[in-house]
Amino acid sequence: MRLLWSLGLLVVTRAAWATEPDRLRESATQSGVVAPESGARVLIVVIGGRAELSALQAALGPHALRGAPLHWQLEARLRVGDVLAVPGRAEWRCFVDFSASPRVRFYFADQQAERFLVRDLALTHGLDELGKEALAQVLESSLETLLEQQTPSMTRQQVESLLAPSAPPARPSPSADVAASPGHAAGVSPGWGAFYGLRAFSAHQLSHGPAVMLALDLPWRGTGLALWSTGQYLTPQRLSGSTAAVHITTLALRVGAGANRRLGRSWRLGARLGFGVDVERLQPERVDTVELELTSPRWVHASIASGALDAGFRFTERLWLSLSALSDVDFRPRHYDLEQAGAVRRVIEPWPVRPGAMLGASGGF
Repeated sequence: MRLLWSLGLLVVTRAAWATEPDRLRESATQSGVVAPESGARVLIVVIGGRAELSALQAALGPHALRGAPLHWQLEARLRVGDVLAVPGRAEWRCFVDFSASPRVRFYFADQQAERFLVRDLALTHGLDELGKEALAQVLESSLETLLEQQTPSMTRQQVESLLAPSAPPARPSPSADVAASPGHAAGVSPGWGAFYGLRAFSAHQLSHGPAVMLALDLPWRGTGLALWSTGQYLTPQRLSGSTAAVHITTLALRVGAGANRRLGRSWRLGARLGFGVDVERLQPERVDTVELELTSPRWVHASIASGALDAGFRFTERLWLSLSALSDVDFRPRHYDLEQAGAVRRVIEPWPVRPGAMLGASGGF
């Protein structure tokens, strides 16, 4: 009789740990649990540090989730776009956010990123044995709940609204009452890039040189929007006509906006539009013995519109390799003229539309 009473107490204790404040269903204790489809894996993204990742791996063990293949990933912060993104392969996803410890929040998404669950768990005593067991039970029971197609779940719009942080209250102004608008800068993250690029200046000339980029990423509905600025130093080029030549050193400055879309976990495609100026130093010279009166070296500038198509590959968790096809267009076509005996003759005329390419790396701060 005492043995039966002890077994009953153990069942009640384990069931209590699987229960959350919002009445999470105890599907892990029911028979006939649904398992992920054959070939589908479970991606578990831990938002925190190595200690939290190790604790959750130890809690689940090698045979968790009915033997479904587990893929682990460690991130420093939760990105809205990652939670809402449609995965590029068959996988169920769980994001375990330890950033507000001792409260832990779980985000679950199905393979089509159409059905979601959000769960909270308070680790009163940290990552002790009871805490690890509670983490594992919440994760397993919630995933199995999501696998049951008839179970109520959250929509993309509900999860997006939940993930959008609210702005702090605005300070009242002595002259007017200003309403606080909810977090327009929420989710903004700065980024950087370093590239080497080349451009076709004319039929027989290529300009090339290193470039740097600064950007602000603005996630919106699973799409990454960005404001960007670039600066590129183009190595000196010598453009030569029949009687005169010019050395051109260029600093290309651009600003603009763009958008990109993730393709699974490792690829993304994007497009950018912008404008700017080419700041050039011109140094004329003779190419033969003809007596010419050359102008002094001087600085000039030309207004430019630019566009680019980008393809990126995720090399590490925080580093992307990218290849871009780009084009610059002069707002006003430029040319270099020779004036001799009062007659003006055009000797050098760069292409008004100049295609190019860039290869480099980018990441976040």
